[in-house]
Amino acid sequence: MSLSIDGVSVDATIDRTARTVTAIVPPVDLARVQPAIGLSPGATLVGVPAFADGVPTSVAVSPTFGRPVNWSVTIHVSPGASFLFDGVRIVLTAGYTDSSDPEQAAAWGHGAPGGSWSDNGFEFWIYEMIDDLGSEDQTSGICLWVTLPEIAVGEYSIDDDDAVTLGYWDDTLSVTASELTVIVATSPSSVGEYMTGSFQASLSGKGTKGDKTKEGTEGGGPPAHTLSDGFFKVVRVADNIWSY
Repeated sequence: MSLSIDGVSVDATIDRTARTVTAIVPPVDLARVQPAIGLSPGATLVGVPAFADGVPTSVAVSPTFGRPVNWSVTIHVSPGASFLFDGVRIVLTAGYTDSSDPEQAAAWGHGAPGGSWSDNGFEFWIYEMIDDLGSEDQTSGICLWVTLPEIAVGEYSIDDDDAVTLGYWDDTLSVTASELTVIVATSPSSVGEYMTGSFQASLSGKGTKGDKTKEGTEGGGPPAHTLSDGFFKVVRVADNIWSY
């Protein structure tokens, strides 16, 4: 598979049997990367912001319903990846942290642009999130976060006791069933080496507006979601600190 984005060519080889993806990406001139904002019907962008890598930028949106929304958006150009499967955009975020200690959180980088520490092992999120400013119920989506007990080559599944720790979060959906397999293909023994692997995930549930509990409950709402195959590659930049 080959594709070109803004003149940058990317070649990838997909091995479905081994469930691995090998990508070849040349060095990128950041001056050629032009982030853009797309809005669904019912929302209007107030002015066109100019982004720079790593610089917080104000973004103002005027929705059909409710008051205007103002965001501070920071674009980090890094070799992270998102996946589009069956029409669903999947974004993989690795090493996320949510520390209650401000100094500690700042030292770890708040999990952005892609590195941090986890109490229990290596942690990453698989999520789909939609902000629809043309609707009164603006936020919907689904999220699964996974903590592996160790950084070691092998296959991890929720069928194994203590193999992985799962958590769910969503503004409008509680998960009632899930399946997940994580395969770690390579594991770093020292700083500067990479951890690579793949995942297969599927989640389903029923809407429970405003319920952010981790336990599934009955109710109406969006249909079941499916998050399919993906892969990850993170580098060990220090003890317990990872980055894309």
